[in-house]
Amino acid sequence: MKKLGLILGLSVCISQLAFGYQYNPEKIYKALKVKETVLNPGIVGSSRTEKSVGGLICEKSVIIVPNAKPTYSCRTDDSQANFEAIYKAMDVKEKTLNPGVVGSSRKMKVAGGLVCIRSVIVVPNAKPQYECEIDVE
Repeated sequence: MKKLGLILGLSVCISQLAFGYQYNPEKIYKALKVKETVLNPGIVGSSRTEKSVGGLICEKSVIIVPNAKPTYSCRTDDSQANFEAIYKAMDVKEKTLNPGVVGSSRKMKVAGGLVCIRSVIVVPNAKPQYECEIDVE
């Protein structure tokens, strides 16, 4: 399991929340609402595109033949880690982790084994903290 981030002091470990979510790079790729970059322009017979945000890099490759299915892969560049950017780029339904708890707010987004959490203590001028984890078996 490769972790993209860790924030200390959280009452529930993100890896416990990620349990049961299988790695699916296609779902992660499709959930990222960022500009797609063509990696091999002008090359006949194949297509490679990439979506990249906050140190998360996902690629889609396909050989141009009838009925060919694309392949997907994701990797991380920890030196570029920006969990807030990843969280905001994920176009999936946000889930509330602690409904009814006064004083804090925890939200989660999940896509293909990528789990990101936004936590904030409800006080004036509090800044949210973000963490993400991806299980690439």
